[in-house]
Amino acid sequence: MIVQTKSDGRALVEGRRTAHLAIGQASFFLPATKRFREGEGRKLYETLKRFISSGDFEAILVSNSPLFLASCPRAEAVQWIRDHLEGSASCLLVLADAESEGGELVE
Repeated sequence: MIVQTKSDGRALVEGRRTAHLAIGQASFFLPATKRFREGEGRKLYETLKRFISSGDFEAILVSNSPLFLASCPRAEAVQWIRDHLEGSASCLLVLADAESEGGELVE
């Protein structure tokens, strides 16, 4: 998985069926699939859900190919997650607020 952020904040994402959550200085990857949520990744998935619900982020970037395709503004993010995190999205990238304190959530 390669995540490359451009100077204007846009990102190019290479990889499929993977999510990248960046919180402050910490980051981790997880598959955006139902099987992952019900298995060993449940704690990580719940962390992602809480983070999205809190609105403590700048943008959500969605990709269904190896390259970045679209972004969701903050106001639409929670509904997008509810509608699409069932595995229909290939890639999810969350850019965290720089002041967010979440590094301790990474195992």
